[in-house]
Amino acid sequence: MKDRLTAGFLVVVFVAMAFVIGCSGKKETAEEQAAKYAARVDSWKLTRDDLTKLIETLPEHQQAKYKTFEGKVELADRFIQEELYYREALKKKLKNDEKIRDQVEKYQRSLLAAEYFNREIKPKAFPTEDEIKDYYDANKDKYTIQPIARAQHILSSDSLKLVGFKKRVEDGEPFTALANKYSEDELTRPDGGDLGYFNPGGYIRGIGYSRKISEIAFTL
Repeated sequence: MKDRLTAGFLVVVFVAMAFVIGCSGKKETAEEQAAKYAARVDSWKLTRDDLTKLIETLPEHQQAKYKTFEGKVELADRFIQEELYYREALKKKLKNDEKIRDQVEKYQRSLLAAEYFNREIKPKAFPTEDEIKDYYDANKDKYTIQPIARAQHILSSDSLKLVGFKKRVEDGEPFTALANKYSEDELTRPDGGDLGYFNPGGYIRGIGYSRKISEIAFTL
């Protein structure tokens, strides 16, 4: 977590540094500097105000820690340490290392892509009330709850047997028991011929898409 936090502040540190360097060249007393700056390494400075603003960008659970005196000291020390490491890295010419250049290029790519999205895409991603209404009016079928049916069947290639099954059901014999024993549909027979739930013209278990069966089921 610390490594990720440190990496996340890397860019912010340079923003703060650029801000401070761009300020007036007026020479400050030691007391003024102590009251104004939270961290300083030669020409690099981090003001107390900038540190406070940086803390306010953190998640709430981290803000609670770093808003304390001890937390601010820890964070300022971390910036100082990072600046010292950065200066040593420049001396070692690490920025010319191929691996580092690749990582910088990847980070730059991600940063630019994210910034482009935030500036150009995100503001246009939220439709107006009129656009929402127009889309709804043009796609009402997607927001309408269709009728639903559930059916059972007994499949047989012998029409006379089917007439007999119909008579037995009318006489009170359980449809499920007959389907489980006599149906030629190997998929639905173990479930008593259960075709499941389906919408008008929708997919029917064990049958597929059958407008004829669908129409009969919803007519019944």
